[in-house]
Amino acid sequence: MLRSPPNAGCAPPPPPPELLDLADVAERDRQLSEADAERFLDLAVRSFELSPEPIDRAWYEELEKVSAVAADIGGVRSTHVNHLTPRVLDIDELYRRMSDRGIRMIDAIQGPPRWDGPDVLLRQTSFRALSEPHMMRHPDGSVAPGALRVRFGEVEARGIALTPAGRSRYDALLEEIDERAAGRSAAERDEIARKVWEEGFPATERGLLDHDLAYFAFRQTGSAPLPPAARLTDLLGQGLISAEPITYEDFLPRSAAGIFQSNLSDEGTRDDGQSAAHYDAEWLAATLQRHVHDPFALYDQQQERSVRQLTWAAGSPTLET
Repeated sequence: MLRSPPNAGCAPPPPPPELLDLADVAERDRQLSEADAERFLDLAVRSFELSPEPIDRAWYEELEKVSAVAADIGGVRSTHVNHLTPRVLDIDELYRRMSDRGIRMIDAIQGPPRWDGPDVLLRQTSFRALSEPHMMRHPDGSVAPGALRVRFGEVEARGIALTPAGRSRYDALLEEIDERAAGRSAAERDEIARKVWEEGFPATERGLLDHDLAYFAFRQTGSAPLPPAARLTDLLGQGLISAEPITYEDFLPRSAAGIFQSNLSDEGTRDDGQSAAHYDAEWLAATLQRHVHDPFALYDQQQERSVRQLTWAAGSPTLET
């Protein structure tokens, strides 16, 4: 059983009143003066800095045995920025360049393999959290220098949002890669993954659209009226409309938490004899006391809204897909 830390009843210090006042002004006026904006950013950044207060070493290490993520959340009491996630266009080139500079990256780029076809869902990588000096409080009350690894950098390259059919195919292909690449080297797995992807996914965006595997927003390309009762595929073929991929805006399946775990200090322990808690969308909605939207429904609404706009442009309610 985990013990409680000596200062478990003490809450992290609240944000300074000036920061909250400036936030109220920004919300009320929809803007801040240049000086106030600079002050707001300065105070906001300070609020998320790693606190200089000594950390209870015994409590931190006890949590770390369970999970490095738990140690980061519960062992470091102050609110702090764990990582930032910029988006890039060529994640493979970024991985190569950062590795060449001696930055320690995680073992591989996570997500779909690199191939010549359209990118779907999300590919991501990160560099290992840096060891930062920090003061530690020991059980005898003494304070001495120590180190933490709690802040890392994550990078992502986002692709096209998949429909339920596309997501089912995606999951099936990942299972096939796992089966065919079992016991193989990383290089062999990459090659197998590319072959599986080439066999299982259309090589073009139009192929994804034709097989209803991905979401697209449709736009009229010119000012000429669209023919009534037209099919989207015909309009696309005639160049009267375009199909713009809808960007995937969710987490990467199978690795949302894994990338955190891979960047911190210790892998922790796992007891396979224990049953995990059951969490689903209903549990999350009840906890948040808010409706949790179905992401497929949101992407579908975005696509259908673009179709309705074309329908209006064509002057026909019978525009077919």
